[in-house]
Amino acid sequence: MKHVVAGLVGCIFVLALTGCTRVYKPVSKWEKSVYAQARKDVYPDDVRYGDARDQEDLLVWPGILKKADLREQGDTIWMSLTVEHHYYDWLEDSSMRKYWLSPRGEGIFTVAWSVPIDWGLEECRKQVRPGAMVIVYGRPKGAGGGLIRFGHAEYIRLIPKMFYGTDILDYGRHDERVDAD
Repeated sequence: MKHVVAGLVGCIFVLALTGCTRVYKPVSKWEKSVYAQARKDVYPDDVRYGDARDQEDLLVWPGILKKADLREQGDTIWMSLTVEHHYYDWLEDSSMRKYWLSPRGEGIFTVAWSVPIDWGLEECRKQVRPGAMVIVYGRPKGAGGGLIRFGHAEYIRLIPKMFYGTDILDYGRHDERVDAD
């Protein structure tokens, strides 16, 4: 009995130190619907080097927003986003920094996104800022010069910089081994 109690105390101590993780959870009904359809096993290099260039499946790629051009046109706010892909294990941490991206990834991609004008251009500029983590749901439309172009995204989730990090976990594609230096 003593060993069982000691084991339970040890488990509780480890959980308290490491926190808890769970599988990534979409935040809206809209994101839930696209997340359920999206493939997480097709990466930028698969598209760039032709293995999946004519991909019609909905893909989801995580990354960090590098550049955002926003403009109003009619009743729509149009965004042209440049994103640096980063590997993500699709787990959330219970700490303030919920998302741990790898510092590595598979290069740059661009994507278009639009929202209704009533979201407000200035409010969008406050939210859509370089440095934010982005989760892009879309279909690649072309690749050239090392750059992949998505068409209009089906959905984009923006996560402020304070909620993610790239300095803790270093990994690659699913099941890829990373050698320590």
